[in-house]
Amino acid sequence: LSEAVQRLTGGNLFASRQLLVVERPSYLAPPRPGRTDAAQDEEKSEETEEGSGPSARVEKEGLELLERFMARESAATSPQNIIAFVSPLVDRRKKIFKLISSKGFAVDCSPLNREDLARWIRERVARSGKNIARDALELLLWSGSGDLWHLANELDKYITYLDEEQDTITGDVVELLYAGDPQGSVFNLADALGEGNLNRALYLLQQLLERREKPLQIFFMLARHFRLLLAAWEARRENTTPAAFAGEQKLHPFVAKKLYQQVTGYNRAALEGILLALQGIDRRIKTGAMDPQSALELTLSRIHHIYISSRKVKGHR
Repeated sequence: LSEAVQRLTGGNLFASRQLLVVERPSYLAPPRPGRTDAAQDEEKSEETEEGSGPSARVEKEGLELLERFMARESAATSPQNIIAFVSPLVDRRKKIFKLISSKGFAVDCSPLNREDLARWIRERVARSGKNIARDALELLLWSGSGDLWHLANELDKYITYLDEEQDTITGDVVELLYAGDPQGSVFNLADALGEGNLNRALYLLQQLLERREKPLQIFFMLARHFRLLLAAWEARRENTTPAAFAGEQKLHPFVAKKLYQQVTGYNRAALEGILLALQGIDRRIKTGAMDPQSALELTLSRIHHIYISSRKVKGHR
């Protein structure tokens, strides 16, 4: 901390104003997980009540420097130097956090939860005089992107794409134009295959490839998806709730709910057959017998064939 503050107070020959960003400072972070109480007690024992221990002296010096720096800059008509601490987690009990909160700015940039993010998207679209359909909103929420800057750019793109007489962003518009994490598109692929619609699945695959998503990444995401579907099938059979399943698999509750919905169209034999087919195609990719893009098209065809066959058998029974 002392070094960070001193870098700003030392002046700069090339610029009269400076911005220093400190990434992941240890002195703001909470205690590391796994540290025993004994280890923490040992660290505290180095510091006396008067604050004369080594770590206490360093902390005190850094805090005094930071406090003087903040007082000087806040008193100036136009602050010349800014220091920003960026940390994924902070310990709000620490003196430095309390100092920043009281005499500077502490901004919580945690991702919005699902409900707040949906509200933010609807309000952002409404300000432009447009609406967003439920299926389009679900696709954006399902994309896994909580980056508001990215989503704002996406929404601006959809709004610009609409004709003047069109007032609603639909799911088709999002599917056509969305540029981001392919997770949502992989679920849409699985939806199409679960509906027996191979043409739509191939169309969605082509969209992913046109966005320059890596074929291997798409393949492995599909494989992971069907492994999760098999796990969801077993969980449903054992009457495990979606919430409990989400905790076991470390998934977002909405993802678990979606998997539970998708898996109703499959039986265990079909899911096992799909995973065996994926394993065989994976081997052909890794041995160079097939290029990844062709393997993806074959993958969708195989999944479709296994699914349709299982439905025919189920209908016959």
